[in-house]
Amino acid sequence: MTKKRTNWIVVDLDGLSQTLDRRGKEFAIYELVQNAWDEKVTRVEVNISKPISGRSELSVVDDSPEGFRDLADSYTMYAPSYKKTDPEKRGAFNLGEKFVLALCDQVTITSTSGRVEFSKNSGRSRSKTRRATGTEFKGSLLLTIAEHKHILDKARYLIPPVPTIINGTALPTRTCLKKFNATLSTVIADAEGRMRPTKRRTSVCIYEPL
Repeated sequence: MTKKRTNWIVVDLDGLSQTLDRRGKEFAIYELVQNAWDEKVTRVEVNISKPISGRSELSVVDDSPEGFRDLADSYTMYAPSYKKTDPEKRGAFNLGEKFVLALCDQVTITSTSGRVEFSKNSGRSRSKTRRATGTEFKGSLLLTIAEHKHILDKARYLIPPVPTIINGTALPTRTCLKKFNATLSTVIADAEGRMRPTKRRTSVCIYEPL
């Protein structure tokens, strides 16, 4: 059992992984891709290898000029997120990448500010290895052949705002059939950083189902 003890709680990573597994492992790609789309990227490339002996390698690479803003955010639970005050960002709570980490046995995140590695056996380490631009996520996770196929099938539902390549194939661009404005419920941080419910006028696009 892999646990992380803090002054307040004990996080059972194995239990968290089992809980997340029931959501469907495709959420790992959804989380990593939407994090990339929230930055100033022009291209995102995803590769998830066919499982060998029940294990697959996942990588997500983007070309954001700034890269990962703060690598500490990848392992700090509930750290304040700059997205909390921007309702146009897909994430806000700084949790998505932690869920992905819980699914993986080994992870390496390399960005413009350095590299952080996570291992169930040796814990977390930092190094000065860095990229000129963008961020590369690499993770190793348990996966069956059926799960691999399921993930690739579910990835087709993503509607990319920028060219997004999955296992060498670009996700198709999709034409908005109808666009209209609507007032929808959302949450946004107040002046003190607390998330508050609100309503916001936004545009909604309707696409033809695949």
